[in-house]
Amino acid sequence: MKTRIIGLETEFALLHYPADPNRQKILTGTEIFEMINAAMDEAGMIRLYEEKFYPETRGEPFSSFEDRRRYSMKKNRMFLSNGGRFYLDTGDHPEYASPECRSPFDLVAYDKAGERIIEDLSRRVEQRIREDGNPGEILVCKNNIDIRGNTYGCHENYLIPRRSIRHNESSFFKLVIRELIPFLITRQIFCGSGKVITGNKLGYQISQRADFIDSELSSDTTFRRGIVNSRDEPLSKIDRFRRLHILVGDSNLSELVTLLKVGTSMLVLRVIEEEGIGDSFAIEDPILALREISHDPTCRIKIKLLDGTYRSPIEIQRTYLKRVRKFLEKEGELGERENSFIVEQWDRVLTALERDPMTLRSDIDWIAKRWLTNRFLERQEVGYQDLNKWVYLIKRMKSLRLEESLFFHRRNNPDFDIQNFLRNRISQGDFIEIKSHVRYSEIDLKDYFRFHSIYHKLLKMDITFHDVRRDRGLYYRMSDRGLTSAFAWEGFA
Repeated sequence: MKTRIIGLETEFALLHYPADPNRQKILTGTEIFEMINAAMDEAGMIRLYEEKFYPETRGEPFSSFEDRRRYSMKKNRMFLSNGGRFYLDTGDHPEYASPECRSPFDLVAYDKAGERIIEDLSRRVEQRIREDGNPGEILVCKNNIDIRGNTYGCHENYLIPRRSIRHNESSFFKLVIRELIPFLITRQIFCGSGKVITGNKLGYQISQRADFIDSELSSDTTFRRGIVNSRDEPLSKIDRFRRLHILVGDSNLSELVTLLKVGTSMLVLRVIEEEGIGDSFAIEDPILALREISHDPTCRIKIKLLDGTYRSPIEIQRTYLKRVRKFLEKEGELGERENSFIVEQWDRVLTALERDPMTLRSDIDWIAKRWLTNRFLERQEVGYQDLNKWVYLIKRMKSLRLEESLFFHRRNNPDFDIQNFLRNRISQGDFIEIKSHVRYSEIDLKDYFRFHSIYHKLLKMDITFHDVRRDRGLYYRMSDRGLTSAFAWEGFA
């Protein structure tokens, strides 16, 4: 594979679950991160600080290392000894940025190194709060959405040339965007991390980020998010290169998926740069297609193209794979170990997706998570359709602030009548509304506590699947039981 500089920026969720939520304060992300910084010092982790003149000193360097250190920590200008960065990002969550890598295999290694660093630090913080008399769990989750519906990203960076032999700077960047977007939209079928759809209707979808992307290209990363960000920060020779900043990807725990996400993207970019892909599968409405594909775990939905035809995401990926393979054969590079491994795995995954996506439950994040949540629902002998009948009622009890009272009365009297309780506690209008919903949905209020428990266990599984703690995260617990595949490549160490 020809040299290309690549990097990943992964934002993590920080969650504090106190042992006694009624008596203990729930720590904020900023408070936890301050403890993480202290834990880094206690662990003796080497951090490097920028050697530069800071605007606050009016062009003069800080007089002491400690002053420079404090300023760098405040402004997130700290670098780890492996060349990566770890800092508190906008939105009160930590972010680990890998060092720039020349190989997707190296990137996988550094990505996992970031997980292990954060895992160790979270253990230290958990121990510290336990010693301070505030016991509880500190969850650091490598996912893209929190329990309140906020999203955070896993951004990919690729160093690309500013121009090609056939195109000037402006037309070349437009070419890259136009020919890369159909690939980025459809690759979620093997790169998605999966999520249980919340809101008023439960379900399952492939990608966590798809519903939060609003445009094809954007200059922003937090509000109107684009599939690709137009930020022009090459961090290299500005007259020759630019940084391609991709926002649409999910955070992944599977090493194979991270490799495929970055490795296939590098190969597609190479073809675009040197000979072009063509407009044969330009999508009519890219944002609509992105969301429709995410909501179809069968991967068989047909997407309308600009030429009026319809093709599935697997068919579109097959076309890209064919073009990449043909290009590598022509260049005599298909036999190179990295190229051949990526192409073979790409082909294998697409073939399995065509036959039955669930056969990839040991390889692909979103499929492993779907298999796990489906097994849980099967054991409870309920489905999403059953749970959806209860979602409104569960949320209504919460909005009326009756949950705690309901559970208090049930603990004291397991057979107490919920209907009579509600009749005496809420307005007549609210009571009639709830009673109408119960009648329309054909549910029995006696089952409220059972479905309340299933609902919240399912949502907790959706989060804890991504916990980077190997003794606690559901993905890693599946790995311990041999339910996920180990990364198998002889050149990977």
